[in-house]
Amino acid sequence: MDQRMLQKLLADARKSKELFDKKMSELEKETFSVSIGGGLIEMAANGRYEITSCTLNENALADKETLEDLIITATNDLIQKINAKVKQIETELVPKKAAF
Repeated sequence: MDQRMLQKLLADARKSKELFDKKMSELEKETFSVSIGGGLIEMAANGRYEITSCTLNENALADKETLEDLIITATNDLIQKINAKVKQIETELVPKKAAF
């Protein structure tokens, strides 16, 4: 591999990293929302996996075990949504086959 090819490869890698960092920064600001149990619980999180809101319908308070299950389900659904978005970003930015 000659010097020019190596420099181009490094420049391309830097550009890819900059684009990835930009996309991840945008992701951190994005809001992800779920509604569980027919609206008994509504929850939101940002791309840093931080829960930003949790709204409980009064009917959700009647059954403690169901409420606990709904909170767990809502949290897991949010995590899955954020993970799916991260995977989408990675898929868009990482070539399927390296050119080596």
